[in-house]
Amino acid sequence: MLGKNVFLNMRQKILVLVLGFFSCVLLAQDADVASKKRQWQQQKRDTSGLRLALEIAKAYKLNQPDSLTKYAQWVMQQLGDHPREEYMHFAAEACYDLSIAEDRRSNFENAIALLDKSKNFYDEIDDELGVLYAEVFQAWVYYDKGEVIKALEIAEEAKKELEGMEEEWEDNKRFMKVYGNVLSDLGTYYKRIGESEKAVLSLNESLELREKLGDQDDIAEVTMNLGSVHFDLGDFYSAIEFYNKSFASLSIDNESAKAVIMSNRAQAYFELSMYAKAEADWLSSLTIRISQGNRKGQANLYKKLGELKLKETYIEKSEFYFRKSLNLYNDINYELGQGQTLQLLSVLYEQKGNRDLAFTLADSAYKILRRVRSAKPLLKSAQRIQKLYKSKGMISDALKAAEDVQWAQTQIKEEEAKDLLLKQEYNEKEASANRNVYLAIGGVVVLLIIALLLFRAYRLRKKALGLAEQQKELVEERNKNMVDSIQYAQQLQSAILPSPQLFEKNFEDHYLIYLPKDIVAGDFYWFFENEQYRLWAVADCTGHGVPGAMVSVVCSNALNRVVKEYNLFDPGQILTKTRELVVATFQESTREVKDGMDIALCCLEKQSRKVTFSGANRPCWVIDENMNFHELKGQKQHIGLQQHMMAFESVTLEVQSGWVILTSDGMADQFGGPQGKKWMTKTLKQNVSAMARQPGHLQKMNLEWAFQQWMGNAEQVDDVCVLGVKI
Repeated sequence: MLGKNVFLNMRQKILVLVLGFFSCVLLAQDADVASKKRQWQQQKRDTSGLRLALEIAKAYKLNQPDSLTKYAQWVMQQLGDHPREEYMHFAAEACYDLSIAEDRRSNFENAIALLDKSKNFYDEIDDELGVLYAEVFQAWVYYDKGEVIKALEIAEEAKKELEGMEEEWEDNKRFMKVYGNVLSDLGTYYKRIGESEKAVLSLNESLELREKLGDQDDIAEVTMNLGSVHFDLGDFYSAIEFYNKSFASLSIDNESAKAVIMSNRAQAYFELSMYAKAEADWLSSLTIRISQGNRKGQANLYKKLGELKLKETYIEKSEFYFRKSLNLYNDINYELGQGQTLQLLSVLYEQKGNRDLAFTLADSAYKILRRVRSAKPLLKSAQRIQKLYKSKGMISDALKAAEDVQWAQTQIKEEEAKDLLLKQEYNEKEASANRNVYLAIGGVVVLLIIALLLFRAYRLRKKALGLAEQQKELVEERNKNMVDSIQYAQQLQSAILPSPQLFEKNFEDHYLIYLPKDIVAGDFYWFFENEQYRLWAVADCTGHGVPGAMVSVVCSNALNRVVKEYNLFDPGQILTKTRELVVATFQESTREVKDGMDIALCCLEKQSRKVTFSGANRPCWVIDENMNFHELKGQKQHIGLQQHMMAFESVTLEVQSGWVILTSDGMADQFGGPQGKKWMTKTLKQNVSAMARQPGHLQKMNLEWAFQQWMGNAEQVDDVCVLGVKI
């Protein structure tokens, strides 16, 4: 007993000494900030004042969002919303710092909007790294918001862009900093979705860059994250090894990080039953939290120490720590901490043999945790109090506790299911990306084959034109080869068109008229379906014949990428993104290419049965169940390069049932009749309206017959595509 008291006295002396040391360090840190503030007061009216204000703001970024906001906001007030070019980088940094404060306050939408402003400012001064710097933190905000997959997508895209810049910027310190940030963050995201191998790989890459830069705190952060990954894997020895490296790397004044690392390391020691080392680390972490005035941090650590002493059966010391923890939780009115600590005190008093007090504390803990509704703490509390209620004959209370046990177990299972779904969603997106790569390669192969066939046909035709009359038979033979080649191209184009059986399977009724002007066409129809949505479209690409067919392959491939790779299902958003992909494809050419397509696109949401439409120079016609004709006009812009490009918008169809008809312009523009005039859109509308009561196969037959009668012996002027579906 005497030896134990001596040991405790030594601990108390060490605690006092360590407290004194850290207090000196913190005073020195505060003095540095105070010195900067005095300089700022003297220089706030010039450029150096802007720089100092941002330096002061960054000193507060970890745990004082209000102070951070004060100085970053002052910078923005000086610069305004439209700063001169030489001040743009100050504005970009200030918006970035303000986003940190908003993220700390959980105002995620504000943080995202501020980062968009920061990116715009960086973009104005052509600072690619600055844009990516803001984008990487924007991914982190989405992660804090709970949108883990979105955070991953943004971060992985930023990483790809940085990889593309690596050769040019390899030795640039700022580049290495941004690249290190995204790799470190990816490690966290991969860890969250259970991709531990990817997390370790990404963190090790980040560590390599951090070590090149020599930034001790950044090295410490990455090695601490590596420790956390190994802790989650149950490899506590490796976790401790990384925590040791992290602690050794820290700069002397980074007290908050030291407290976190020591607390994490203590938990690893605790899991290995190395209680003396766990206690030492928790006490050291507690010392820092006391010096910082962080009462919640102190309460958490006192609770940890109480649990440790309870495990060691030092009951009196355990009670002392639990009481300290409970008092602090009461001071800050933190109910979750109160409930958990009361629960632990209940267990402690039961071990002491004081069953009445144990019951009272367990009952209080349960009532608090029942209000908080945090699943895991409530489960432990409800399971324990249920037994105690039963032992006292309090059956109705026991039944209520049993209901809470069931609720908590359900919540925990749902959370576990969400974690599994996150991993599954990420894996599906990865698989989808790989499929899209194959699809893109397939599209390129089709284009190359069509181009080669066209070239071959061109050469044959050129030779044929140079032949004399006596070689007519040879010319005819070679022309036949040309036609055969184009017919083969038509087979390849047919491969990108959906099977007509898809429309038969997915709609109550339908009809499809598809008449290429030549063997291959610039018009095409398109279909996509998943568990939630059904999409269909009719598109009219620039030109017809082989050139039109080549454009149609590009456009069809772009539509497939948008829904499969970018997961967009709103028609307006699909067309906007498709235009971006089509323009990007043609911009790879050495000349300006304005080819593209007009398109009418519809989407049916299966659950609500709501139908939305968006069009590029093409309308959507709807004939409702009462045979009323409705027209939804598309926007007057096409899918392709043009001077003024606006985002496409979606329109909701107001009818619940009827025929939805999409067309290219080929049928309406056909010349014919007694005076050789165009058939016109008005005539086409009249025909489809008059036939709408008929089944789809009869509408197809009658509309084709009416078109052929009008065209007569005239040449077909364009590709024709008409698709009607019944909803």
